Amino acid sequence: MQERLSERGLALPIIFFSRYLDTPTTVRTIKAGALDFLMKLIPSDQLLQAVGQGIAHFGSDTRTKLDAVRSRLATTLTPREREVFELVVRG
Repeated sequence: MQERLSERGLALPIIFFSRYLDTPTTVRTIKAGALDFLMKLIPSDQLLQAVGQGIAHFGSDTRTKLDAVRSRLATTLTPREREVFELVVRG
């Protein structure tokens, strides 16, 4: 599933859970972009910490991308192009 999401350009923070931790699987998922690989039945504070990290990572990454798009729009469009763009966005 993680590979298919990556192929589609969906860079969501993924946390894997397993009853058994094995090193090859853990390494493969982390290398493929997983945020974490946790044992099932972990303490709730560890789970909440991992989820919090995922939210923080996703939020900062999204903000960074939005800021880059806004910067490009502000510097590359003429005033008329920007007006047309805003009308297209509104539908």
